[in-house]
This record gives sequence, structure tokens and C-alpha cells, in this order.
Amino acid sequence: MKKTARVIVTLNCNRRCPGCCNINLPEHRKVSTDEELMGYQEIVITGGEPMLIPGKLLEFINRMWDKGYRGKMYLYTSFWNGKGISKEILKELDGFTFTLHAECTDADITALKNLSNSGVLQNKDFSSRLIIDKRVYERYDLSNINFSRWDVIRKLEWKEKCDTAENEELLIYAL
Repeated sequence: MKKTARVIVTLNCNRRCPGCCNINLPEHRKVSTDEELMGYQEIVITGGEPMLIPGKLLEFINRMWDKGYRGKMYLYTSFWNGKGISKEILKELDGFTFTLHAECTDADITALKNLSNSGVLQNKDFSSRLIIDKRVYERYDLSNINFSRWDVIRKLEWKEKCDTAENEELLIYAL
């Protein structure tokens, strides 16, 4: 068994990014029960956009903990609504990755600024990674963003192929 389960919990997304990996998914398998995820050391929750289904997402995370999952659990998202539910979900996780896609809007930049200044990133036991599509730097002045609170910051370049990492297995688990 691979170390990490990259779990697509929804294919729905509020973006229409050219080259989206979800249009041509790499090799994957479908799972239908929580128990199928219990043996992984890490669960990376992704989509589509998982934050479009916050209630189901929080229910899934809590259910995994309640069933005795003892690995690490992370979230990949590009959506921060700032209305509290995101913070409620994030406090149940070991960390998250926030991505600014090339098609981001002014609202996304504001969300990044607010998130960078929020208390969410101040927890030392919480891993926060920021990925910014390199084209965003061409369109926006990011000098007023507090990047010091992020554990990892990297520029993203779209790839033709969206293969999973060697230690990961791509799973679809529709919530």
C-alpha cells in the first residue's frame, strides 16, 4: 500500500482552469467506504474543490477521526470563504495547501491576504503551504501579503500530465 491517499471527494469546482487534471484523471480507483482509507499514513483531501461541500467535508473528517484514523490529514483548496466554516474544517486537520490559480480574481487575492493574517496559520502544529501559479505574479502585486506565516511557498507551473507522486495513490471517494 502506498503511504498517501490523494482523495478526490468531489469533481465539482468553481473554476474552469485550462489544463485541469480532473478532466483527464491519471490512473485512479474508486473507494466507497471510510475503512478503505484507514491504512494510509496520510490522507490528502482534494477535488474539484472540496470547500464547495463544507458540511460533507467536515462530516467526513470527523468520521475518520471517530473511527480511529491515526495518520495525518491534509486539505488542498483554492477556495477560502472567510465565513468561519473554513476555520472550523481546518482546525480538524494537520494542515492544508492553498492554491492561487492563474484564473484567480481580486476576491481570491483578498482571501489570501485575509488568510495570511488570520490566526489559522499561527498554530505551530499545523502545516500551511501556499502554491501560486506563476502567472498570478504577472497580474497582481503581492507585496502587501504577509508570506512569513506560511511554512512553504512555491510557484506552480501547469504540467501537461497530472501524474500522482510515487508514494501516492489517487482515489475517488464521492462524499
